[in-house]
Amino acid sequence: MPQQIITTNAIGAWSVYATDLNNDGDADVLSASVGDNKIAAYTNDGAANFSDEQIVIQALLTFPGVVCTADVDNDGFMDMFLPFYPNKLVWFKNNGDDTFNEPSLITNKLAVLVWFIPPIWTMIAMQMWCILIQY
Repeated sequence: MPQQIITTNAIGAWSVYATDLNNDGDADVLSASVGDNKIAAYTNDGAANFSDEQIVIQALLTFPGVVCTADVDNDGFMDMFLPFYPNKLVWFKNNGDDTFNEPSLITNKLAVLVWFIPPIWTMIAMQMWCILIQY
């Protein structure tokens, strides 16, 4: 299968995550980009055609990290989690209609200060937070 470009609007894409956001059985895509401090969603129509960028959040972020999902409230829709600078962890409730609620702060005291270490270790530390949330 040839390469398919989903977007060119994610400036400095730091994290890309595939999950079924709207419960239609197709893998949708979330991206976290540090160049424009943005989280965006791209829904899949089932034929590998992705929607235009749907900005989930932009104005409140500084250096968004790894984006990940889990169905925290057991409503059948994958909610989104995001650690970002400085040491915050927030979650966004998925409304099931390609929209998310405003972020809810889980903590602003992340135990790991991931911001002053090399990027590969930052990614690993942030991914560990995602794994802990999912289980």
